[in-house]
Amino acid sequence: MVTTDLTETLTRFLVAQHRFPDDVMHEAKRAILGYFAAAFSGIESPIWQSAKRALQEIGQPGACTALGTTTRWSPQDAAFLNAISGNVLDFDDTHLPTIIHPSSPVVPVLWALSNRLQFSGQEMLEALILSFEVMCRLGNATHPDSYKRGFHVTATCGTVGAAVAAALLLKRNQQQLKDIIGLAANQGAGLIANLAKPAKAISVGNAARNGLLAPTFVAAGITASPNALEGQFGFIQAMCNEGHPQALVDQLGADWEIRRVAQKPYPTGVVLNPVIDACLELRDQLGGSVDHVVSITVIGHPLLKDRADRPTVSSVPDARLSVQHTVAVTLLRGLPSVASFHESAYVDPSIMALAHRINVQVDESISVEGAAISIALSNGSTLSCKVAKGRGSLSNPLSDSDLEAKLTNSVLLSTPEYSPLAFIERVWNADALPNGADLFACLPTQEYET
Repeated sequence: MVTTDLTETLTRFLVAQHRFPDDVMHEAKRAILGYFAAAFSGIESPIWQSAKRALQEIGQPGACTALGTTTRWSPQDAAFLNAISGNVLDFDDTHLPTIIHPSSPVVPVLWALSNRLQFSGQEMLEALILSFEVMCRLGNATHPDSYKRGFHVTATCGTVGAAVAAALLLKRNQQQLKDIIGLAANQGAGLIANLAKPAKAISVGNAARNGLLAPTFVAAGITASPNALEGQFGFIQAMCNEGHPQALVDQLGADWEIRRVAQKPYPTGVVLNPVIDACLELRDQLGGSVDHVVSITVIGHPLLKDRADRPTVSSVPDARLSVQHTVAVTLLRGLPSVASFHESAYVDPSIMALAHRINVQVDESISVEGAAISIALSNGSTLSCKVAKGRGSLSNPLSDSDLEAKLTNSVLLSTPEYSPLAFIERVWNADALPNGADLFACLPTQEYET
């Protein structure tokens, strides 16, 4: 039975006045810092560079900036490129109940609009919080069926979240919000089949682009179903066998989904965080040598096997989502960096040889935040390690200083001549900025050199 009028409740909530708890406001700042920590690394990616070259051929000139380029872009092209840089290395934040990466579709929209609108830092943070709320609630409403059907939820739900962010900063009314959400839901697309392909990043870029464009189309008179999320043949029904439509509004305003967004410590799929933690401990036990390793068994949540059991790696995106490569490169080289997933790493004969001795098993009693590893040695003994809550999980989150270090390290990778200290200070004080554009004004404007 299809439930209707949930979008009415949701949009009424969005246009109401809110008093956000201090911790929620702080998480919004962490989301912005986390986005840029990922994006500075992302402009190093050949996939982002290819997307930039393509847009330089067909894109439209404008007044908006994109990280890693001196070109001025149209708002939609800037949002597209900046969303790709945030997501392309799988280094962005994660809403753990759904595995949505919410900052990459949303922060680029805030950035693009800051070039043409006057809004305060407080208004910008509020738009981020509310857009995360809608995006992640829509993910809750369609989880896990949408993934099982093959939809990439960061792209599908992310389009709606990006549209809400834009609509709120453009100060659209409730009726317009209904049409904007309906139009965005109509444009959200992305396939799990492309999860380990460059096309995945393009779908996240399109989420930001299409979300940003939705309010413009509605302002021009294009309307959509007022129940496009929950109505018959709407988003939830299309994505799910049954779905949970009430998740859109249950306890709305009583709690905040941004509290369930975690920041990643490693540039890999989020399900691999506890695996890496276990590998680092086992590497110490092995003394850095794998000469006597006969086999390795990685045990985890079903999602670990579903998304990351990739014995054969043939691309950088494949490597970042492969248990086998991640375990091998961590045991052999230590703490993973972006370079740990480059081609030079996954074609390394020693890493490939070790990866072939690794298998993945499922234990439904292990949470998605945990993992266990068992290493069989040639002398008949076994080394094992179990991690209940991996680094970067909600129970074991990155600290603010960890996030600052993540950003600083990413800057050193791509733009070492730039100091992010002023930007970091502005993020932590974003709610006091009279103009949201001031936050982005101290970002570097030079071209990234390949």
